[in-house]
Amino acid sequence: MSADVAEQVARAGQEIIAAPASRLADELNSQLNKLLGWPFRAASGTAYDGNGQTTALFGTLIFTRVQGTEIAEGQPLSVTADMLACAIDVSHTLDLEGLRRAYERIAHAKTLRKSPAAQDIVHTTITFGVIFAAESAVPLEHFADELDRLNQRTPTALARYGGRSITRRDQLRSPISR
Repeated sequence: MSADVAEQVARAGQEIIAAPASRLADELNSQLNKLLGWPFRAASGTAYDGNGQTTALFGTLIFTRVQGTEIAEGQPLSVTADMLACAIDVSHTLDLEGLRRAYERIAHAKTLRKSPAAQDIVHTTITFGVIFAAESAVPLEHFADELDRLNQRTPTALARYGGRSITRRDQLRSPISR
């Protein structure tokens, strides 16, 4: 990472955590939009798929834009699952119950059905999930323990390896490089 980019990211981080709680997601989106390149954009909103599933409102969604499409600033968007790259659950102060709720919202966003990837274009069928908070109500070790518990309760296939699915739980128990 170049020094310029590192400085931009550091300044963005300072601006985000300095924002009042009521504007945290707006500031995160503003700073991300300064750093994201075409065709990506960050905004508050919901996501939906062709099966009629819709997410709860997320403070930040990172999605791909369509050339020539206008985006209304300050208004929550509704983004198709195919355009969704990342769902970010934003809270000012995170506690264990907030972590559980955020985890469930992100897990639901990851279940949205996407179209199969085309062979001739770069396209992902995966939605990345992030839980973002400016402050923590408990020590980080408590979050790690709870996240491990949640991951064990909700294993998600991440990849295929040697004919079997690798889940987060499998990754914790055995290395992929056998």
